Order: sequence, then C-alpha cells, then structure tokens
Amino acid sequence: MRIAVLIVLLFPPSVQAQVSYPTKRAIMDALKDAEYAFRRFDEVTGRVDFDRWKVPDDLRQTESKALDVTRAEVENAEKTLSRIERSEESLSGVELLAVYQALGSSVGELADLGYNTLNFQDQGSPDIAKASEASGFGEELARVSGTTLVTQAKLFLVLRQQIAAEEQELAPCRTKGR
Repeated sequence: MRIAVLIVLLFPPSVQAQVSYPTKRAIMDALKDAEYAFRRFDEVTGRVDFDRWKVPDDLRQTESKALDVTRAEVENAEKTLSRIERSEESLSGVELLAVYQALGSSVGELADLGYNTLNFQDQGSPDIAKASEASGFGEELARVSGTTLVTQAKLFLVLRQQIAAEEQELAPCRTKGR
C-alpha cells in the first residue's frame, strides 16, 4: 500500500491525470456513422417538395434557403471526412468540430423539415394518399433527425477526448500568469 501511495506522490498531477487521444477505431467508427448520417440527410432532403407546402411564398423561400445553407455545410463536412480518411497525419479537434457542427445543423434542419412537411404539405387536400404520403415522409425526416442526433452525441464523446488530449499536450507551451 505504501509503495502505491509513494508512486502516486512521485509524479506531478499533470502526469497522474493523463488524458489519452481517442483510439483510431473510436474515431473511425464515429466518422463512419457521421458519413452515413450525411448520406441519409442527402437522400431524404432530396425528396422535399416545397411547392407542395401550403405556406406563404416568403416562408417557402426562407425554408429552401435554410436547406441550401445546411446542404453546403454538410458537403463541406463530407469533404473533411474524405480528407481525414485519406490522410496519414493525425486528426485535429478542429476537423472533428466541423463534422460535429454539420451534424447539429442537419439535426435541426431535418426536424424543421419534418414538422413543416407534416403540417403544410398538401394541407387541406381531400386525397388520402397524399395525406398519408406527407405523414410518412414527415415521420421519416423526424427519424433521420433522431438518428443523426445520436450520431452527433457519439462524435461529441470522441471530440471531447480529442480536445482534452490536445489541451494537455499544449499545456506546457502556455505561459504562466495569464
């Protein structure tokens, strides 16, 4: 017992509380899930038909622009994923953060599109098939939003560990007294 206490006391707190970088497998699993989430985002949002929404034109345009912005963010994140997969260099927390942010934007956009599809697509139409289609599609958008949220949460764990390890590595470089 005394030896264990002595060993702990011999090492400074910074050595005692080492934070390791996430494993390559943990990173690749999280990024694989993100890649799938982005693929699903592209698939389902490609079927959104704003012209079928019974809403004022300005709202339709606003929603369409919001989707375009999120699509661009997802596209950039997909490029980041591709670069990470091809690279032999170590990963940075900034790269993971960009993917994390795009997942978050996707979650919000999918939820918004699901809500609006359920409430406004073919609104007031007596055609039961159209109502059923709108309901099913709205639910699909909501499901994809939910699974994307889970993917984002898993990536957060990897991102947090990556940033903690980077912070620990950079700590000796910081000047004291700041």
